[in-house]
Amino acid sequence: MRETDALQKQIATFEAQVIEAVEAAESVEKELAERAEEINSLDAKRDAALAEFDKQVAKDKSEFDSESKHRQKAFSTLPTRLASVYDRLAQRSRDGIAVAEVVNGSCSACFMSLRPQMQVNVKKGDEIITCESCTRILYTNLPIQSEASAS
Repeated sequence: MRETDALQKQIATFEAQVIEAVEAAESVEKELAERAEEINSLDAKRDAALAEFDKQVAKDKSEFDSESKHRQKAFSTLPTRLASVYDRLAQRSRDGIAVAEVVNGSCSACFMSLRPQMQVNVKKGDEIITCESCTRILYTNLPIQSEASAS
């Protein structure tokens, strides 16, 4: 009888352990199901973001290709000397820009003040004038004045 009581206690202990294990497994399965929904939601957000990114990349590539063709067309009309100077300056400059506008008597790239004669030469537009500081080709958006209309 003592043996059966001891075995029944042992069986009850094992049953309690099995019940605890089943409850723990159910709890883990429930948490896993909740996490699966969260994972699916995050996957959907990631996929949407990647699709938007791919769309933007395609748009940017198309715009870049269009601008490259436009640049090549404009570049082909330049005199050879000017084209070679431009290429050399574009390769040497940090940001790949070989030209700078003259604004208020200064180079818009390096902000160095230009000598008055240099400003006059840039306004004339008869020759290539480069900035003495950053060596970019200088230009101005002001209308070119001929000597006859200036007098």
